[in-house]
Amino acid sequence: MQKYTNLEHDLWKDGDDDIPKAITDNNGAVVLGLCKVCGGGECELATNCPGRPLKHGEGDLICAGELDF
Repeated sequence: MQKYTNLEHDLWKDGDDDIPKAITDNNGAVVLGLCKVCGGGECELATNCPGRPLKHGEGDLICAGELDF
């Protein structure tokens, strides 16, 4: 397993401006984890954020436990 960086994910939180509707419930509360920086969500949230958008296929590798940052 590859490991690269030591950055914390910056997850969307209630009260943030422009929260993606896909991660909110009917009341507008954030209900799913999604990083503003890498775009990883839920199982795609590696131990640390890579500090850049995830490349094609990296999310699947993270979910499968084959890649970590």
